[in-house]
Amino acid sequence: MSTDSATRSRTWRGSLVHDVHVWTLTPGYDAMTAHVLIDPDYPGNLEDVLMKARSIAGEDFGIHHITIQVETTLAGCTENHHVQHLHAAVE
Repeated sequence: MSTDSATRSRTWRGSLVHDVHVWTLTPGYDAMTAHVLIDPDYPGNLEDVLMKARSIAGEDFGIHHITIQVETTLAGCTENHHVQHLHAAVE
């Protein structure tokens, strides 16, 4: 999958997408899981962020089955996301 300018313009500030996994369930039917780390001071509605992320995956990339986990902190996470360097870049 490649990113084009339209997709980049639909992203929002203060967020990091990581742990993205995409696979084909059956020909023409793809699935995706991802984590979206949102700035804890983000003033908007987290449900809107989730819907926007789902829209990008579905409309821009044609993914049918989408599971997205929204996070506001890495604290307490048992998975090693290897995103500390990205998190520092957002601050």
